[in-house]
Amino acid sequence: MTAKAELLEPAADATIAPAAKTLPRPQAVAAEEGVALLDPKSPKRFINREISWLSFNTRVLEEATNPRHPLLERVRFLSISANNLDEFYGVRVAGLRDMVRAGIQTTSDDGLTPQQQLQAIRETGNTLVNKQQNVWAQLRTELRREGIAGIEADELTADEKTWLDQYFIEQVCPVLTPVGDRSGASGPLPGQSRIFWPGRLGRASDGAP
Repeated sequence: MTAKAELLEPAADATIAPAAKTLPRPQAVAAEEGVALLDPKSPKRFINREISWLSFNTRVLEEATNPRHPLLERVRFLSISANNLDEFYGVRVAGLRDMVRAGIQTTSDDGLTPQQQLQAIRETGNTLVNKQQNVWAQLRTELRREGIAGIEADELTADEKTWLDQYFIEQVCPVLTPVGDRSGASGPLPGQSRIFWPGRLGRASDGAP
């Protein structure tokens, strides 16, 4: 028995739907997720170098909150984050401020002027500093439980305060170097990685500077 195949002709009133247009894969994914694609030539396709660095330093700080690390190792990660941030402001932010003072409006690869970069750094940097302070407060609590404590002044006994006063007079005060600074006058720039104790001197008679 031989089967006979017949070609069916479409009805006269039948409507043939057009073939669906296939989008390139990136466009298709973006359409599904409701995300607008960036212009390949737009500067927004770049991540700002300074903000990227702050994000990296945030990840360093996050290691200080990782309970799988030993406690003192977590303190070390916090100190690395703080030291990195000091260097960042001393070098990169200082460079941007110099550019602003010089009136330079050249934009970075991501399209930001020096002033706009400083504004973005201020917002991100303030958030990072607040996180550092919160992490340090938590670590201090954990360190105290392990017998390592940073003592506040109101926790000292009278004998301990007397000993500290004597130590300051005999050991610390002789090596201090006073640096004068008058408002509006140029003076020596503070060195990096040094501790400065600001104070204001006045006459004992009337308190005038």
